[in-house]
Amino acid sequence: MKWITLRYSVFDETIQIKTGVFKKTDKILPFDKIQNIHKQKSILHKMFGCTTLTLETGLAGGDSSVKFDALKMKDAEQLERLILTVKERQESSLEAENEDLVNVHNTKEYITKGTLLFKPEKKDLLKASFTSFSFLIIIPIIFGIYDNLDMFFNVDDITNDFLHFITQSWLITSILITILVIVSVTIGIARTFLKYGKYEIYSDKDSIYIRKGVLEEIHFSIDKNKVQAVQIEQSIIKRILRLAEVKLVTAGEAGDSEHNTNSLFPFMPIDLAFTIIEEMLPDYKINKNMHRLTKKALLLRMIRPSYIWLIVTIITLYFFKNLWYISIVFLAFIYLNRIIDYKNSFYLLNGEFIQLKSGSIWSIFIISKRSKVIEIELKQSKLQKLFGLSTFKISNRSKPLVTDSYFEDAPIEQATEFYHWYMKRSKEVQLEK
Repeated sequence: MKWITLRYSVFDETIQIKTGVFKKTDKILPFDKIQNIHKQKSILHKMFGCTTLTLETGLAGGDSSVKFDALKMKDAEQLERLILTVKERQESSLEAENEDLVNVHNTKEYITKGTLLFKPEKKDLLKASFTSFSFLIIIPIIFGIYDNLDMFFNVDDITNDFLHFITQSWLITSILITILVIVSVTIGIARTFLKYGKYEIYSDKDSIYIRKGVLEEIHFSIDKNKVQAVQIEQSIIKRILRLAEVKLVTAGEAGDSEHNTNSLFPFMPIDLAFTIIEEMLPDYKINKNMHRLTKKALLLRMIRPSYIWLIVTIITLYFFKNLWYISIVFLAFIYLNRIIDYKNSFYLLNGEFIQLKSGSIWSIFIISKRSKVIEIELKQSKLQKLFGLSTFKISNRSKPLVTDSYFEDAPIEQATEFYHWYMKRSKEVQLEK
């Protein structure tokens, strides 16, 4: 019934969608409100020559996107051609108002008119498979097989006999472990190649286009004007291997969270990531010479009380007195975490841009333009007042509403400069009439 009752029509620069049997819905969506276009093809879609098409807007809530679960490929490509051409025509005064929207290049040709910024090599995919620990997927596979067989057979007895057999000889044990490692690594590499094997990032003056997937293809585009900030995330392992994940903070909905469509290749070499950001978003200029926190910030972090450690210590000493050393180990971990966070914290006001970096086990670098920051907040605790430090927060419009970025223990002078820097925003933002 959902398929039978869904109808859509295109009129000039809008699309009208009608759905429902008992409760009918009639929605009209102007093309200029569409920010991202997301296409996804599973194996079933490929069998029937269809695709899922999602049109994402800058709104929040249930009306933030329009999704067609199964459109014919030619219909999806035609609709995407119309939207992209209309948006391009609106942004260029050179285009004629009565331009023929149908006789344009197909979507693939349109996308490849842009510049190819990134396509992972085999060594990048191998790094990705190990960095993401994809080889560990064999563990849930084994437990899944075990649970399913346990429904029909007495698996415990068979398992005990098997373990008894392989432990009788170190040679059999070694061979089995070797086979298990080879199988797990092979599965991990295959999974990574299937997910990122055809990964490509293109860019033109207006949009960013990303294609990925081998069996399940995902195509989507992001309007550059809707990018509110850029985040570069690194785990400890990624920092050691000098890899990073680049995320684009976009206004409104930012894609299907299941497929993480606002994220670029999550295992990109860090130096290449900075280069691609500047090529992809020419307005964003990243300055690597950032300011460190003062030594007062380190001293404050060393004396700042940890309520989590206090709770763990009380529970340990009350219920598990023999494990008293857990409290010391946990305290050492907390202080080590604070020292790493201090060493990894940087900030910079660079013209109209703000750059922040912090984090220990998981570090985040963020860069945003003053015109894209919708709110700032400055605050001081009593301890921070004694040391002349403060915490500030910036907020960007994103999914579902805002993304907050905190930076702790910055000098109060820097916080004041940050406040005056943000006040200049009124000269850069134009309000719609």
